[in-house]
Amino acid sequence: MKPKILFVRNADRFRFLASAFASREWDCVHIGPPDEPDLPGTRTLRYQLGRGSTAGVLKLAERLEGELASGKETADLAARLKGVGFVPDLLIGHPAWGEMAFLGEVYPSAKQIQIGEWYYYTLGGDLDFDPEFDAPTFADQCRVRAWNAVLATSALEADRIVSPTRVQAGTFPEVLQPRISVIHEGIDTDVAKPGHATSLMHSNRIELRRETPVVTFVNRRFEPLRGFRVFMRALPLFLAANPTAHAILVGSDEPPVYGAPHRSNKSWKEAMLAELGDRLDPGRVHFVGRVTYESLLRLFAISTAHVYMTYPFVLSWSMLDAMACEALVVGSDTAPVREVIRDGENGFLVDFFDHTELADKLTEICRNPNGYDSIRRAARETVLAEYDQKTICLPAWLKLVDEVLAE
Repeated sequence: MKPKILFVRNADRFRFLASAFASREWDCVHIGPPDEPDLPGTRTLRYQLGRGSTAGVLKLAERLEGELASGKETADLAARLKGVGFVPDLLIGHPAWGEMAFLGEVYPSAKQIQIGEWYYYTLGGDLDFDPEFDAPTFADQCRVRAWNAVLATSALEADRIVSPTRVQAGTFPEVLQPRISVIHEGIDTDVAKPGHATSLMHSNRIELRRETPVVTFVNRRFEPLRGFRVFMRALPLFLAANPTAHAILVGSDEPPVYGAPHRSNKSWKEAMLAELGDRLDPGRVHFVGRVTYESLLRLFAISTAHVYMTYPFVLSWSMLDAMACEALVVGSDTAPVREVIRDGENGFLVDFFDHTELADKLTEICRNPNGYDSIRRAARETVLAEYDQKTICLPAWLKLVDEVLAE
């Protein structure tokens, strides 16, 4: 009999896996929040949240209450699914928003594979990394600890936990380490590859060509955790030293996803533009907002250097996409980036806080743009050897799924 699989949340993360199960003709269902996209080859069900956090509830419990509400709504939907005969052999889901919390009660015999993206900790991680911000208070530490409440109880239900990188796996408690497998979702290198474009027409009708020095930077939302502040401070030095160079910044000006808003209540983009003033040439700094994946790959194709920076935190897919396109990555010398980038071999590392070093490295690259072809090729070779979705990551995932189902 074909296995029955229930995916929980994060459709984009599981898309490649759902396609593989569909080709095996497995019976798959997907449960997610109201805005969750469909998964190929599955029936997608969306729960509806009837309430948010209670007004006046203990501050530490606000997030916890929301996660428990999501967990209860997901469990109720799963119970209705069970009532019409769908009883999965395996649950595959992301527990960070609470949806996995009570599924073990609905399906006590089902195996569980959970995503282990990040286990929050208070010392030596992202919370106390940046000296420009106040040191975390005891209240901050309690708040971050509380974020693990539902995640930890869900993880104890998991038969296996899959972390995309070793750094992410290392954040989880020692008691959970025997259950963890390090398997990235991977990059489709048939799509993310060099040669997508020779030029890019910006909306103000400036044509940026491969021979134009172009530095790229990508954040889902501009925020300090992903180095936006440092990159912006490097730009006046870089642009002054490279009169024909341009910078393209992809991302949203909305409030940060992970870090704190600017103390002035301005967006981080507004705050940095105000700080830099007339030291920044607006004709050569292009904020293009959010773009499609295809447009992002076109951008990487003409990039002279791509800057990726992060606190000690989850590694963004965009860095691996850039490497797959043979973009020359200049990354922060922090643990998530060091796991992939070997300085001078497949990219470059700079001090996260040293915007002068970043500007100097970008200038060095732009003055000799054809001098780093071997490093660009090595970047793609790294992705092919370690993060290729079809040949590395999908087979590892399928092997793990088969092992868990056989137990």
